[in-house]
Amino acid sequence: MSSTPFAADPSGSAAVPPPPWRKSARPTPRRPLSTEAVVEAALRIMAEEGLAGVTMRRVAQALGTGPASLYAHVRDKQDLYELMLDEVFADAPVPVPDPGRWREQLREHTVMQVRVLLDNPGSAEIAMRTAIPTTPRLMAQMDAQIGILRAGGMTLEAAGAAGDLLALYGTAFAFEQEMRGGPGQAAGTEEVSRRIGEIIGYLRSLPQGVFPHLAALVGGMASERVDPMRHFEYGLDAIIAGIERAAERESGA
Repeated sequence: MSSTPFAADPSGSAAVPPPPWRKSARPTPRRPLSTEAVVEAALRIMAEEGLAGVTMRRVAQALGTGPASLYAHVRDKQDLYELMLDEVFADAPVPVPDPGRWREQLREHTVMQVRVLLDNPGSAEIAMRTAIPTTPRLMAQMDAQIGILRAGGMTLEAAGAAGDLLALYGTAFAFEQEMRGGPGQAAGTEEVSRRIGEIIGYLRSLPQGVFPHLAALVGGMASERVDPMRHFEYGLDAIIAGIERAAERESGA
């Protein structure tokens, strides 16, 4: 037997095809790494695993690269979070302030923002962690809101304070719904329902007359499913009514 090693390509020309039972390695096209690709991957992870699953290492893994490669496109995880939140609002309309219907606009704009957060579980937590957004879409939303408040006759300082109040209320509501497994957040619903059932049972076990108003309220919650958005909009209307009175005082009306 010859000791000459077997040549895979004796002719030295075309490569010898592999046998049909052996899979050959096929090159897979890799999408060029970009800020958009990083954000897109992070949003997919957030939708599937929650915000806690969005780490630089996990995003890099999803993109088939190393974590160090991401830092050429995002400064850090907080920067990535803000870019994710900006993308979440990609299709959100930006209203043009109308003095003739500023109250309705303010309500519609705030409800729209909350629904965007609820439709993208994890985004409300990002909003809570973000001091002042500096991405284009989020700044456009903030500018429109201030413009609506200014159209209602508020000073710039008052409009800023009212905008902060609305943002805090809307974001906190959406974040609470995430924690409770409410709209847009299926995970944890069973655990929350179980806990609420325990609390209702405890309140009902108390002697009659102890915390009667609280017991009546919680009892009503047990008898019918309360729409969280109805509660949110009640509070929103109360806030806007207060903003309107403040605007009237400033204008001397």
